[in-house]
This record gives sequence, structure tokens and C-alpha cells, in this order.
Amino acid sequence: MESFGRWRVEGSLDEGGQGWTYLVRPKDGGTETFALKRLKNPKRVERFRQEIQALVTLSHPNIVRIVDHSLPDAGSSVCYYVTEFCSKGDLSKADLQQITLLRKLRLFRQVCAAVAAAHAKRLLHRDLKPANILMREDGSLAVADFGLCLDLSQIEHRMTGTTEPIGPRLYMAPELEGGRDEDPQPTCDSYSLGKLLYYFVAGRHVVREYHRQPEYSLLTPGCEEGLHFVYELLDRSVREDPSQRFQDAQEFLMELDNVIDGIERSAHVLDLSVKQRCTYCRSGTYQLQLLTGPTYGSPVSQRTSAYKFWGLNDMGNRDWMGLVCDTCGNVQMFRPDLAPRNQWKNVK
Repeated sequence: MESFGRWRVEGSLDEGGQGWTYLVRPKDGGTETFALKRLKNPKRVERFRQEIQALVTLSHPNIVRIVDHSLPDAGSSVCYYVTEFCSKGDLSKADLQQITLLRKLRLFRQVCAAVAAAHAKRLLHRDLKPANILMREDGSLAVADFGLCLDLSQIEHRMTGTTEPIGPRLYMAPELEGGRDEDPQPTCDSYSLGKLLYYFVAGRHVVREYHRQPEYSLLTPGCEEGLHFVYELLDRSVREDPSQRFQDAQEFLMELDNVIDGIERSAHVLDLSVKQRCTYCRSGTYQLQLLTGPTYGSPVSQRTSAYKFWGLNDMGNRDWMGLVCDTCGNVQMFRPDLAPRNQWKNVK
């Protein structure tokens, strides 16, 4: 039986582009299984060294845990590292369609948090895709395969040549195609995270920035209201222009938490073209019944607050609108200009 250092090979796992992978156990009789990755090409030992260093540096519950490694300067001519074994395989083998939207978003949050932890250490992953998201027995996720990672704090020593393509074709940021970006930023991972978010929700890939194209759009008539919030995240990540994306995974994570919180509280999408269920009876939907500008001439004593309703004041000299449930008559009053980033859409 083949062995590496203190590890005995029990069987083969899926082969990657840069290494062979094995299921191993400790020679000392331990029963727990681990995964061992052995480098294929000795010419890429420095890249392999950087991958090991990234895993050693990053300690996060949603990043695969490294337990051992061997490099040429450690007295061995064979390069390998050993990590925890995630028994349920990778995300590409998961059936995501049987779980709720909220559960999908919470799972995706684990990935986003892991990448945010890497960005906090100035590390870019650059190879985010379903096959590199591993599933543990307890259902938690672990980001793996940092073989193409880049340490921005050591950018002058980058391992990748200017013509080497980086990352998976369907998930790679456009500026990384052909390795032509000589100044990569965390926004490249934000793009890939957006593609992963679409995969979590839809269970399939989306090409380029086509998530709103008819053949890929999830915003079909009668779709779940929460998908409109998901699309706010997609619109700020799956963008060709890096400056229009989330600037790093931490910013993405903050907005994702807002979306999860909003869906949990049955928050409304700020778009009047989307049917919004009544927060009171939950069976009717809100209809725009009042849209008016400020009224002038009211007594000064009645205009002391910008939030008095029903025409008692001029609402701070701002437009205001009223939505009424078509079933129970519940009324919602709004100052559209107070919405963050002027998010109200289709107000007519």
C-alpha cells in the first residue's frame, strides 16, 4: 500500500488539474480519514508552496483545514499536503433545488464569509467554482483549492505569468481572461461569488453577465419575492466593469446579510411592478392609490413634523405615496426619496 510520510493511502479521489488526490489515514492506526493532495508538476512547486501557505494562514470554519504538508526543503522530494476529508463531495454534486431560498442564501453566506476572511488577509482565491466548494458530513461548507491564490501583499512575487489564463471559464472575472490583468483586485472574487450565488439559487451556471437575459432570468411571473433581493446582489457583482462590483467579499457579505434579514422579516422590494403581499392579511397585495407632491398653505403649527400623514403637512416638501391592500385596506405610507440609493422603481 502506497504511503506518504506518516500517511497511508486508502484509495484515490477525484484528480485535479495540478495534483493527484488520495484518501488517507494515519499510519499510527487512527481511524479518521483525510484527503492528501500530491503535486503533479515539480516545476510548479512554488505555486504549491503558496497554496500551502494560504491554507496555513487562513483559519476559518468555512475554509478547508490543513493538518500536514511536505515540501522539498522539509527533507522530502515529494510535495503534498493533507486536509480534512469532506465526505459529501463538492457543491457540483449537491441537489440544491429541494431547499428553500433562505437556506440557499445561508449556505452561500458560508462561502462569502470564507472569501471575506481571505480578503482580510490580502489573499485572492481566483478559482471560485462549485467544484471547489466542499461539503462536510454535518452539512457545512468549506472553500478549498487555493492553487491559484494571489497574495496582494507580495504582488511583486506573483506566480502567474501575464499570459496564463486564471480560473474557471464560467466563473472567472472578464479581466482575468488570458491572464491579462496585471493588477488583480478583490473585485475579481466578487464577480465569481456572484456567479456562485446564481448557481446556489438556480442550480445551474450562467454565462457572462446574462443573469437578466430571458434564457437565464429567474424573475419569472409569480416568482418568489425574495429573488428580487437576490438580483440586487447579482447586479452588484456579476458586472463586466470591476468598479461597479462589490469592492471585496466583506462588502458583499454585509449586503448579503441585509438581504437575508429582509427576507426573514418579509421585507418588500422597492419596485411597484412586483406584487407585494399585505403585511397584515397576507392574502391581498398592495396597490398604489396615492402619489402626490407637497401641499402648501397648511398652518405652520401643522407642519412641525416631516412624518405626519394624511395631508396634515407638506411631508418636508417632498413627494409621498400611499399603498393600499386590495383585500383588507391596510395602508402603507412612504417618502420615496428616503429609500437607500433611491431604490424605488416603477413609481407612476
